[in-house]
Amino acid sequence: MTLRKPKIYFDGHSFDLPYDDQAQPRKGLENKAKLYIEQQVKENKLILIPSETSEFKENADVISIAKEISSKGIADDDAIHVAYAIYTDCDFFISADSMLLKFRDNRIRLINPVDFIMMKAPFDFAAAI
Repeated sequence: MTLRKPKIYFDGHSFDLPYDDQAQPRKGLENKAKLYIEQQVKENKLILIPSETSEFKENADVISIAKEISSKGIADDDAIHVAYAIYTDCDFFISADSMLLKFRDNRIRLINPVDFIMMKAPFDFAAAI
């Protein structure tokens, strides 16, 4: 029996992590975790679903899911990304946005990059710091 590789989607703000103040312990850890996750993608251990903005902003199914999500108090810009991750059957939506991470949906798990690493491979990540 072959296990399916987890499919992940990075919140757009995750790509800003290297530019955040790395002297802040939380930001530094989140950035290192994101870089570690990217390495896992390069090593073909995870599947990264890219943000295809032009594709999902015109997709009726994605827009419908996004409207449902935004009706629960999530900003439209965030809702469209979460909706696309759900539409592409991602397992995890990785974000450092603490407000967005409060959103819950049984179709996808929203998780901080550090929490994702600790859940998937705590010993590997600790060695990488």
